[in-house]
Amino acid sequence: MRTWAAGKGATQKVLSLQTTPAIEIADAGDFEADHGFTTSAWVKLGRRNQTGAIVARMDSGNASRGWDCWLEGDKVGTHIVSKWEDDALKVVSQTPLQLN
Repeated sequence: MRTWAAGKGATQKVLSLQTTPAIEIADAGDFEADHGFTTSAWVKLGRRNQTGAIVARMDSGNASRGWDCWLEGDKVGTHIVSKWEDDALKVVSQTPLQLN
């Protein structure tokens, strides 16, 4: 579902994407270990205890090779994986996101 919601200012709008199945962009986020990358998202929690992917590019058939940014109990986390669990990084914030 794609909807526009009111932003902080009187004239601001925010695009909300809630899709099933997920949106797939085939070549987005494809990089090698010696390349830098950045991902970002604005996340507004409407209720507590949210868990799930925000954005990801992972190949489950190739030892989960890839990366993701996700929520785990309202805490932001990320994986950067060459081969799970032998060559991977997992980080989760200590502080949960606030509601709204």
